[in-house]
Amino acid sequence: MSDLVGRTFSLKFPADVLNRIEAEMDKTGLTGNEVIRNATTSHLMQPSLIYLLKQFEVNMLRKNFEMNAIIVGLTKEQRLQAVEDCNVIFGKEVL
Repeated sequence: MSDLVGRTFSLKFPADVLNRIEAEMDKTGLTGNEVIRNATTSHLMQPSLIYLLKQFEVNMLRKNFEMNAIIVGLTKEQRLQAVEDCNVIFGKEVL
C-alpha cells in the first residue's frame, strides 16, 4: 500500500489476541500487519459503544418524556416548564 504514511510500532499481544489475529490471517489471507491495520482503522473510525449508548439513552428519554406529556395532557406551557425542570434536575440540557 503506497498511500501509507506514519510511524512503525512494535507490539506484543496476549496469547488470546494473537490467536484471534492469526485466525483472521488464516481466514482472510491477509498478513498480520494488514489484519492489525484494518482492525485498528475500523475501531478508530467508528463511534465508541459508550457514545452510542448515551445517544440511545437520551433519545429514549426524550421519547418517553414526550409520550408521558401527551398521556398526562400537559399544555404547551406546562410541557416547556417540565422540560426546564427536568434539565435542571439532570444538570444539563437533555430534553
